[in-house]
Amino acid sequence: MKILIVDDNKDILLLVKTILELSNFDATTVDNGKDALALCKKNQYSLIFLDLMMDGMDGYTVVKELRKNTDYQQTPVIALTAKAYHKDKETVLANGFTDHLSKPFRTEDILNATKKYSN
Repeated sequence: MKILIVDDNKDILLLVKTILELSNFDATTVDNGKDALALCKKNQYSLIFLDLMMDGMDGYTVVKELRKNTDYQQTPVIALTAKAYHKDKETVLANGFTDHLSKPFRTEDILNATKKYSN
């Protein structure tokens, strides 16, 4: 299972990648939305963890562009965000994301989400 992790925080990228790789998942990281979209044109990812608030192109724009591509219309995209209120989750889901994980997250949160969407 190929997983893409998109976040402008290098520590978050390293943490999520390490969690996934220790559980034998193939994880790729990128620190901005533009590069994420470029990678998605070259590769097919089974799951994407995507930060909402990034410089340049935010997560909402990235998921909107991904959903235009037939290869990514059904791909699970999980928002990783500090926005943890119920209303924030509703906004995320209404804008093309599959699920929502609040920062700070636990190792189990990442693994449970990965297993949930690894069909």
